[in-house]
Amino acid sequence: MENLKVYESFGPEGSENDYQERIDLLMEAQDGLRNVITLIKKALMGTSQSSYANAYIIKHLENWVDAEGRYDMGIQQFIDKLEEEGQYEDEEEEDFE
Repeated sequence: MENLKVYESFGPEGSENDYQERIDLLMEAQDGLRNVITLIKKALMGTSQSSYANAYIIKHLENWVDAEGRYDMGIQQFIDKLEEEGQYEDEEEEDFE
C-alpha cells in the first residue's frame, strides 16, 4: 500500500511521468490479487463450492493478474505496455541529447 502514496502524488495524469513508479503500483496490485486468489482457494478448499469458485471467480482473477487470451488485458499486459512506453520515451530523450 505504500506505493499508493505515489499515485496520490502523481496521479494518473500527473506532471511526473515516472513509468517505474506506475509499474511498481501495478506489481503491488498483482501481488494483492494473488493473495486474494490464495485466500479464496483456502477458504473454499474441500467444500462443495470449491470447483465452482475455481471455474469462475478464480479463473477471472487469474486472468486479471496475467491474461492468457490474445485480446485480453491483465495487469501483466499493462506492465508490459508501460515498460514499452518508458523505453520509447527514453529513446526519444537520447535522440535530443
